[in-house]
Amino acid sequence: MTWERCFFVRVPLAALSAVAGCSLGLSITAGASTPPIVAVGASETQSLIGTVLSTAGNNVAAGATGGAVAKNTSGCSSGISYSAESPAPASSAAGIEALVKEEQAPPSQQGCIAIDRSAAPPGESRSPSENESQLEYYAFALDAATPLVGSDSGATAAKPLNLTLTQIKAVYDCTITHWNQLGVASTASIVRYWPQPGTAEASVYTAILGFDPTMATTTDHCHNNLDGPYLVAENTEDQIVADGNQASAFALFSPGAFASEWDHPGQFGTTKTNTVDSQPNTKGNWSPKLTLASVQDMAGSAFHPFVDFIGGKGRGSEMVDATTVVEANEWYSHLGSTTIVPGVFYLYNVLDMALPTYPTALGLVGFDNAAGGTVSGLCSGQQAGTITAAGFVPLPSTGGPTGSDLVGSTCRVFAGTTNP
Repeated sequence: MTWERCFFVRVPLAALSAVAGCSLGLSITAGASTPPIVAVGASETQSLIGTVLSTAGNNVAAGATGGAVAKNTSGCSSGISYSAESPAPASSAAGIEALVKEEQAPPSQQGCIAIDRSAAPPGESRSPSENESQLEYYAFALDAATPLVGSDSGATAAKPLNLTLTQIKAVYDCTITHWNQLGVASTASIVRYWPQPGTAEASVYTAILGFDPTMATTTDHCHNNLDGPYLVAENTEDQIVADGNQASAFALFSPGAFASEWDHPGQFGTTKTNTVDSQPNTKGNWSPKLTLASVQDMAGSAFHPFVDFIGGKGRGSEMVDATTVVEANEWYSHLGSTTIVPGVFYLYNVLDMALPTYPTALGLVGFDNAAGGTVSGLCSGQQAGTITAAGFVPLPSTGGPTGSDLVGSTCRVFAGTTNP
């Protein structure tokens, strides 16, 4: 896919300090003439985008049930209040819906929301009734999803379980129900977990598998309604896998999140239980019962780890594998490739060109294709360290799909109506 759009309106980055607000709060003070920059959407990049926006905008927590986006004299005249009955957008899809609804609102009510934090590509998170023709997706980093397996698999951090895509599909369609069917010693049943609806892991693996396990119809031994014992709904970040199921669990997880929490016991707490534990921690450490699998490429030539373990160094010894989580493996932009490793995907900020906040938001998280156009700090490589620290992989300044990375930025731009 090749496309180019020229932007002619630009708000200088130096002027962004005039936009009052806070990076992680829910209430903002509206400026007199410039609508505030408010980001909503997926939780995956919430902390990172809060750092990027800093004092230039308001980064609303995914699914927030309190707080408000303040009224503004030049837009967002009604403001937005969040409650348990009307929570803030909690996913890529909900953020897209908020942008599209605002675009269709009267001019005086536009400008409340400017950015959707998205982990799903164009077309993947919208409903058929939503027109994305005015949306632009700015990819700025890579994340991935890969099976997270319990100790019944026989795997360790130093020797991960090798899985083919055929095997992963068989686990989720219940052709494979016991660990020994994967060539390991244990005869225990596999307890399958599926990510929360709207998450990046659920989105990319539905595309990879070619079906949604929660909707699949199979024989009675494999319940797919998330109520039976064989397909369990992943819980919140405080409890991905229940304590009693850790040894037998088969789930999906981000290698960046895994490595980050493994490598920072000081940040996440050396005495806390892990984030896949049932204890209600905000953060924690990983159980040694859970490891990330390596996945075979589509050519069937090799198994590829998503994290690298450095033996003998203990905690702080895992990192995202720099040869697996690369742009050449991005799932949606390399469909049909015979060498791609399944599971890698872009992370996006989505903007709406029809909204009054567009020029300012573009200066924060996008880039301008016009002659002599400028590039935001996020898309110029200045935030590479912040992206890496968050567990994601920054994009290089070259090598994106044709026409997506003009002016040499470290972001890619895609039209809302077209998949990468």
